[in-house]
Amino acid sequence: MNNQSLKILKINIRWFLAGIILLLLGFIILSAGSTNLPYEKTVFAWHKITLAPIIIVAGYLSIGLSIFKTNR
Repeated sequence: MNNQSLKILKINIRWFLAGIILLLLGFIILSAGSTNLPYEKTVFAWHKITLAPIIIVAGYLSIGLSIFKTNR
């Protein structure tokens, strides 16, 4: 096995960490302001319906990019 095939680049680690941070941020935004009441207006807030899912998908894409990025 070649040593270069297992080499992890710094850019891969940065993209992976950025993805983890985006995922954490997205899930924190998604869970912010939740209550135990059966109906609450904050459940349908724009940041829970629109912003949080976009950030979470961006985090998953960043992690996928970090896995598949190669040094060519």
